[in-house]
Amino acid sequence: MEGLAVQMEQLRGRELPGFMSAQSFYMFIQEYIDKWKAPVRMAVGQLRVLALEVGLRAGRNEYE
Repeated sequence: MEGLAVQMEQLRGRELPGFMSAQSFYMFIQEYIDKWKAPVRMAVGQLRVLALEVGLRAGRNEYE
């Protein structure tokens, strides 16, 4: 959190106190998106495998 406060202060412009500039907001959000990309992709892959398994089992049970 301290690093975030320092970055916000460095990027401070003429915005009102308590608000950050749009550019710094976009930059911070992009950092979080970049950090979450790999874990989200892994979770989506696992979800696909599970959904396929459930679908196959349901299909087998339906036709047995």
